This record gives sequence, C-alpha cells and structure tokens, in this order.
Amino acid sequence: MVFARLEDVTPERLTLVFKEHGILTTQKVTMARALDSSVTDEGTRASLLVHYDDVRALKNAPRRIFIKINKPNAEWGAKEVRFYREIAPPMFRRYRPQDFPVIPCHVAEYDPDTGYSFVILDDISEHFKPARNDQPLSQFHYEKVMEGLGHLHAFWWNDEHLTHHIDLPTADALDSQLEAYQASYEVFKAHMRDLGRLGLGQQQILETVISKWPHNFRERLLTGKDVTIIHRDTHPNNFMYAPREVKIVDWQSWRLGMGTTDLAYFIACFAPDNIRKFQEKRLVQRYYDTLLRLGVKKYTWDDCWNDYRASIGRCIAFLLNAWTPNWLRDDRWLRGERAIKAFEELDGMSLYG
Repeated sequence: MVFARLEDVTPERLTLVFKEHGILTTQKVTMARALDSSVTDEGTRASLLVHYDDVRALKNAPRRIFIKINKPNAEWGAKEVRFYREIAPPMFRRYRPQDFPVIPCHVAEYDPDTGYSFVILDDISEHFKPARNDQPLSQFHYEKVMEGLGHLHAFWWNDEHLTHHIDLPTADALDSQLEAYQASYEVFKAHMRDLGRLGLGQQQILETVISKWPHNFRERLLTGKDVTIIHRDTHPNNFMYAPREVKIVDWQSWRLGMGTTDLAYFIACFAPDNIRKFQEKRLVQRYYDTLLRLGVKKYTWDDCWNDYRASIGRCIAFLLNAWTPNWLRDDRWLRGERAIKAFEELDGMSLYG
C-alpha cells in the first residue's frame, strides 16, 4: 500500500501498513492526528501523533511519526526508498544512534506503476530543529556534521558490496555529465554577461570545471577506488540540529562519489567567509580523523585535502547545471559565488590540469 495524500493516512490504513512491516501484530491504530503539515514542490510532509488500542503496542510501534509523501517521480522516489531499505539498515546495526546522522525509518514504499512513494520516520522535531537562515551554525554543529558524514562515508568506503546497490558509472555517462554542464553554462554565461556579473577570472574557473574532471576523479569513479555513498545535497537546511547531535534528511539524491563532495557543498557553498577561512581546514581534518578512526586505510591527509579542493569545482559544476535566472532574485547563486571564491583561494585550478 502506498499513500498518495495525507488524507489517505487513516488509522485503518496505517494499521495495515504497520502490520505488513511487522510493527504491529494484533494491535490497531485508533488515531493518527496531524500535529504539523506542509506542502512543498516535492510533496507533503507531516508530523503525526499516533494512538493505539493497546498500550503494549508502544514496545515496537512509534508514538510520533514523520511521514513524507512524495509526488510521482520515478527517480527520486525510488532512490529515497532504496536508501532507507537497503543502505541505512546495515549502518544502524554498526553505529550508535547518536553517532550516525540518519533518522530511523519504520516504513519506506514505492509504487513503480504510479510513481508515488512515502517514508515513515521517527518524528524528531521535539528535540531537533532546522537551521535558522539568519544565524550561522555553532562550531559544535559544524564538527558534528563532519563526524556524521565521516560515519556515512567510512561505512561504504571501498566496500565490496557497494556495487550491489549502485552501478559504477560508464565512461560515456561521465562524458555526458560534462556535456550537460557545458550546455547549461552557455545559457548561464549569456545571461550573466548581460548583467555584468561575470568577471574574467570567474569565467576561467567555470569553463575549467565544466570541461574537465579534476585530479584522479574520473579514474576512481570508473574503477570504484576510494569512492563511497554520498548524500550529494548537503546544504544546511537538509540537516536537523539538536544540542548534541545532527541528522541528515532528504536522501533522494544519494549516489556514488567522492566523500569530500559532501563536505565541499556544505562548507564552501554555504559557510560564511569568516567561518570558512578560519575553520575550513580544521573541519576537513575532523572528517579525515573520523574516517581513519572508523577503518579507512591507504588514504592520506594530502589525498583528503586535495580531494576537498577538487570537489569544490565539482560543486560549482553541479550548481551551474541546476541554475535558472530565478536564482538571482532569491540570492541562490550566492552559494555559487562563495564556491568560486573558495576554489580560487585554495588554488583548485592546479588540480584540473
């Protein structure tokens, strides 16, 4: 059974879903009351308070749930469901909840016929809050994000089962990526030059990152060496923050890649200049130390730092590929300008030779 609307989440249907997944046996849901809900471009999100006919149900069943009902989208819906059904469970078996940045999932379903999908997660909103756009994150939370990403990446780093869950890219697919970036850049360049917002230095950086693979990235992606599963959309609003923990949400973009891509997007594209300049290297070191502590081998500090620098260029290319003129009106291109500045200051061009 797949929910397509919040109105479909009735006590009767929720009972059936929970029984199908072994969460309930003979007990029943008697009430599912929405505490909060919202509708986005991707679908419906809601926090629900759930009551049962037998208090003993709470030994296995959740009292508060967060349900995410996605609009029909074959790629995004299927990927997020696969993450919670295939990728997250073995990590939960290894890591302590406070160290691992994924919210426990009770149900994840996708209907290939309709394209609808939904996930039911623990509702953590009592203790975890989203980022505040007008306030920078604390140093502690920056560090916890680095450690959380380290746990995610270390688990799948060169894992022998990695390609059971996701295929290595082909050379043609990697070439097609660059072609898509170049096509997007031509539209971007024409628009930005008309506005006088594209300097020669920026143009040189952009034309480099859309036409070349950095460092040894292409070879590693083709062979699966020193790659892992990444989130790929690690902007601060895709994290939830508690006083001593962080959790990552929205897993529909996960893929195989360089772990430092997640760091570069989070730091270089979103951190204020004063934080990035003075904390950047220390934060990447925190991530690197986490990798080593969790068993990653034959990966030096220089490897990690160079991967981070090169990954900023990859993030610039991602942003170009998604860019629209609307980004100028709501300052979304600011993240691209920040990344270009960081790339230049860290001499990222030297890794694209």
